[in-house]
Amino acid sequence: MDIEVNYDYETINEYLTEKNLGEFLKEFLPSSEIIHDKKVPNSNVSYRPDYRIENIKLIIEYNGHHHYTIPENILNDYKKREAYESMGYIVKSIPYWIQLRVNTIHYLFIDRIPNLDTSKLKDHTTFPMGFISKKCVLPSKFCELGIREMLRERKLWDEVHDKYYKYFDFTLIY
Repeated sequence: MDIEVNYDYETINEYLTEKNLGEFLKEFLPSSEIIHDKKVPNSNVSYRPDYRIENIKLIIEYNGHHHYTIPENILNDYKKREAYESMGYIVKSIPYWIQLRVNTIHYLFIDRIPNLDTSKLKDHTTFPMGFISKKCVLPSKFCELGIREMLRERKLWDEVHDKYYKYFDFTLIY
């Protein structure tokens, strides 16, 4: 299945938020319906994914600081992921300290858009990864479960970055 991708998406000078993630998705996938904060129809699940892209069976969750500071939210995240995956969706989460850089965009879509031309990707946000804004809640405010979740995600994102750069290096060699 060919998915229309707009590689000429805007680069913004802001850090990633749930709102500008949605704006990016609409611009990046112009022919796909980007469904925001609505229950999955024909399911008995009451959860509402942040962003659902039905034609590629992808759910993208933006994890703000409350996903690390409130244990109930973290436990609900586990339940939501399990429910969505049981319905056939791939679920990708973006912590608020990760930015929409080329490697992040690659990670989000490579499983569902096989014709994705990574050489045409560009950074959507100009901010570096990390806790870069004075408004950011730092890990010292995280609950114990939130710290564990951050460490798990940190390992995942380190692997994402390593795999992307290794892929990029190999493509340059060839």
